[in-house]
Amino acid sequence: MAANVVVRQVGDLTLEIDRNACSAFEACVGEAPEVFRLGDDDVITFADSAAQGRRQQILAAVSACPVAALCAKDASGKVIAP
Repeated sequence: MAANVVVRQVGDLTLEIDRNACSAFEACVGEAPEVFRLGDDDVITFADSAAQGRRQQILAAVSACPVAALCAKDASGKVIAP
């Protein structure tokens, strides 16, 4: 795991944001605004309401990232998106 990775558990998914890789395209925000938001430092972060995200919407958001700064893992730790 990279040194500047933020991790959050949302349902049965473990989500990771690689803050070094993020270029703030906000594609993930467009797909799942209740999970991701643009932080004050112009890097994607988790929204306060992230726990309310729906699985398919989250996976679409992770897959939408053009620089692969997001990762979703299932309960076994297997990467399922992107």
